[in-house]
Amino acid sequence: MSQPSSRGRARREGCPIGIARWNYRRKIAGPLSHAGDELRDTIRAAPVDGDFKSVLSATVQAAGFAVFDFGTVARELVTKDAAEPALKGFVDALPRSGPALAALRIAEWAYIARVVAKNWGQRYEDVIGVAEAALSVEGDYEHRLAHFGPFSGGKEDQDAQFFQFNRYTVEGLVAAATGLPVEKGDLLPSVVTWAELFASRFAVFDQLMEGQKSPDG
Repeated sequence: MSQPSSRGRARREGCPIGIARWNYRRKIAGPLSHAGDELRDTIRAAPVDGDFKSVLSATVQAAGFAVFDFGTVARELVTKDAAEPALKGFVDALPRSGPALAALRIAEWAYIARVVAKNWGQRYEDVIGVAEAALSVEGDYEHRLAHFGPFSGGKEDQDAQFFQFNRYTVEGLVAAATGLPVEKGDLLPSVVTWAELFASRFAVFDQLMEGQKSPDG
């Protein structure tokens, strides 16, 4: 016998879908906020240039919003029985402090990598090294984002690299939060969703980076 969907259970239990959505957003907001505070404290204490600390701290804020948005969308997909199986574990884990911090670190390194590539592409590895001095790279998922490097080639090549970068990010978000490995094709539909959220939060950095000096290391 098939199991009732989450949406069906919510209706029968007298919990409107809108309230369930709000409850989930409330559950993940606190852990993500605390995780962001922890990362900003780490950055503030790091032996790097003050201007660059400001840039890194701003990426924490953008990453937090993006993970919050992605978690909310993922929860909606799970409710509609439209999510990839691996995504359900992410939704279940994100309200906890450890998984929230692990997921935020993945998104943080995704933003750092793209900010550095966009603004200091010719010195990418040097500047990423400065970022690593402020916020260490933990594990393979963070490492492959941090050292992805600037996109290269024509538009088609760069579009493919952007998709791969976002696939790495989504796989990292889910694997870090759940503690379980993610196979290459497990989350492909979610890559497009994440890419849109990532880009929408990344746009604010154009203005942020104006006037910031290059980090000296």
